[in-house]
Amino acid sequence: GFDQENRTLLGYPSLTEVNDGAVVWAVQIASFNDEENAHQLKNELRLDGYEAFISRMKSGGEILNRVAVGPMLDKEVAVALRDEIEQKFSFDPRVVGFSKPIEKRE
Repeated sequence: GFDQENRTLLGYPSLTEVNDGAVVWAVQIASFNDEENAHQLKNELRLDGYEAFISRMKSGGEILNRVAVGPMLDKEVAVALRDEIEQKFSFDPRVVGFSKPIEKRE
């Protein structure tokens, strides 16, 4: 199932819009409807040395596979990483808040 509040698939990391309460950060690289495309990008980023992961969420009846790098405890590090990835790849990455996976409820 999906978390009712942030629509993230249970068991996956949650990526949120940046707000004043965020203390852990990630860089969202891209979102894909096709899970295979997300895994290909995640693997490419990992081969290039980045700690890439996928976060799945429901949006308008569709499931989005969001590829991100992180987590980071310093927002300035996340911003620098965003800039680095933007230069290396043809994506428009953004800094987002990160929270650990929400466990599935039995």
